[in-house]
Amino acid sequence: MKKFIVILFILLARQSPASVIVLDYSDITPSEVIDFSGTVISSGGYFTFGSVEFSERFVGQTVTHGGTHGFHEILSGTATPALELTYDSTLDSLFRWSASDGDYLLGRVTTPSDPTNSVGEGSIAALFNSAVYEFGFDFIGVNGGGATVQLFDNLGVLLLSHSITGLRDGDSIAFRGDVGIAGFSLHNTDLAGIGIDNLALNINPVPLPGTFWLFGIGIGFVRLIASRIKS
Repeated sequence: MKKFIVILFILLARQSPASVIVLDYSDITPSEVIDFSGTVISSGGYFTFGSVEFSERFVGQTVTHGGTHGFHEILSGTATPALELTYDSTLDSLFRWSASDGDYLLGRVTTPSDPTNSVGEGSIAALFNSAVYEFGFDFIGVNGGGATVQLFDNLGVLLLSHSITGLRDGDSIAFRGDVGIAGFSLHNTDLAGIGIDNLALNINPVPLPGTFWLFGIGIGFVRLIASRIKS
């Protein structure tokens, strides 16, 4: 009987697809918060803050230019297996902006009018050192525009693509998954560009509401079978 129960739960788990939900930033129980202050480890177009490495995009993603100005970096394509960061040039990757109220991370893009310091319109990709089950961040410098966040597992499988419109400075977004999230990418079409701050991570699994229903159904089924066997 015990062997049967174990097999049943394995089969139920296999039938349950990976799920990621959007939630409020305040609902996260973070094990780490990155505010982009202090020491940054940089190598070319790669930046490391805490346990997270950042760059322009993931290998397999392609960059086209569009948006309000015509030079926002828009990501498309599919990340390759074994999720890996990459960038085109150091002037086309990332920039840490230091202001009186804190430090922020922005994507940098080269433009004909300002080839060295156009920031906010570039894309950002983040690779977690270990899988996380919750994460979220604040949007900085936004002016009513939109953004798209894509979440990937460690094999480069797209778990969720989520687009937001009408963003304002100080808005936030957060996600929770029933599988480990290995990284995310972000691109935007906002007039002023977008930065991120207060990246909160939780490496501890948090069951989604649907998970409880799954196990409830499984337990009920096991009890039904057990009662029929006894009778």
